[in-house]
Amino acid sequence: MCNIAVKHLFGTYSDLYGLCRGSTEPKGGSNLYNYKLIESDGNLKLELRLLATENSDLIETTPEIRLSPSNQLANPQVTTDRKQKIDFRVAHQSMTAMLKGSDIIFDRRHLENRTGELLEEGDIGSVWFKLVLDVDSQAPDTWLDGRGRVATPPSVHHFISSLSTTSKHHKSLEPGLRVLSVDMGMRTFASCSVFELVKDQPSNGLYFLADEPKQLWAKHERSFLLSLPGEYPSIKARTARFDANQELRSLRRRIGQLKSVLRLTVKDDRIDRKNAISDVLENLRKEDEDGGDISAEVKISELLPLIDSSPEEWHNHVQAIYYYMEQTYPLIR
Repeated sequence: MCNIAVKHLFGTYSDLYGLCRGSTEPKGGSNLYNYKLIESDGNLKLELRLLATENSDLIETTPEIRLSPSNQLANPQVTTDRKQKIDFRVAHQSMTAMLKGSDIIFDRRHLENRTGELLEEGDIGSVWFKLVLDVDSQAPDTWLDGRGRVATPPSVHHFISSLSTTSKHHKSLEPGLRVLSVDMGMRTFASCSVFELVKDQPSNGLYFLADEPKQLWAKHERSFLLSLPGEYPSIKARTARFDANQELRSLRRRIGQLKSVLRLTVKDDRIDRKNAISDVLENLRKEDEDGGDISAEVKISELLPLIDSSPEEWHNHVQAIYYYMEQTYPLIR
């Protein structure tokens, strides 16, 4: 009797948290042992060389392990030439991809809480096979270069170079260009942000300098998370995301309040100073209702008797209060 240390599961991207893994490659890879995908009647099986126990000995065996169906890989059809390829459907689109180096992923917490005897008996918890695919391009022919690859516009090369001032491609930048920035594997399959190039520095929102000679700024339009079909975050993940968003909102509010205090330094007219102090105090009181620090209000109120001060004296008083708040005012609660 052989106890094979693999369960028949195919996980989604959101499952891969707090896990340990081992890598493997398809046919033609440089690993000593490779995996092989087998398709039969729309179902996938994984052929993989494993160690198994037989009585008190370890033996090598090559079982066919059934993979659970996934909406991320519907109607799979595996073809084998020099390298294995797979045809499948996802989000109602047909795709073709080359099989790449993949991972066998285990639940670390489960393994750490089992004795060696239980593990030897096959009690290893859930196991995922993270299948990595190199998907063939779906770009139209007009987007391809002479070698059949997607032609990258010069403006994209500018942003890839990670320069905030200039580059040899900066001449291709023009106002109105919109850029989609994608971070793979951040909180979900992908975290995306859309920026638009605008002339001159925006007065609000998030932005950064994209090209200094032309004074073009990348202004943030929106951000969103991109999920794969069948990817549903767990309650734990949703709670963590909510807590992180709350923390970020609180941080942005506090930073905004510090900026509003710093802007007091440029107020020269006594009426402007008085009105600006009132605005800052009003915002601080709203924050206090949500558990803010009332000592900040006290410090700002100390400026009211000083609204007739000279510009230099006024500037020094505001700077002192700003430094105090920067050191003691809680940015994150």
